[in-house]
Amino acid sequence: MRTTVEDKVEPMLVASIQSLGDEFARATAAISSNDLNSLEQRIAVQQTLCAHLAILQRSCDFTKLSPAARVAIAAALRMMQQNKQVFAALLAMSGRSHRIMLAVCRAYRSAEVQTGQPFCRKLSCEV
Repeated sequence: MRTTVEDKVEPMLVASIQSLGDEFARATAAISSNDLNSLEQRIAVQQTLCAHLAILQRSCDFTKLSPAARVAIAAALRMMQQNKQVFAALLAMSGRSHRIMLAVCRAYRSAEVQTGQPFCRKLSCEV
């Protein structure tokens, strides 16, 4: 049996796509737990995986992939896309939440400046 580039690339391609999907899920968990160090690490891994996938893409003729590989790649891409959509939605929501909190803190600070009195002693607006 003759081994082609595609035979070697197929398992790496599927594994890399699955890993990228996993990294989106881990990044989502990092945002949810407010773990910025982990989020930065997850994003760095995502960038590395994307670069690796770009190299694999250039080295493979996708028209020569086996039907089984196409099915496995499609399944991995669906899982990765779902995780990416959740991650993107959480990023968008956290960005909006951050802007709202900044606006609230600015309003509190403005009220404190105008009155000379703390607006609310139980809230902290350290940003």
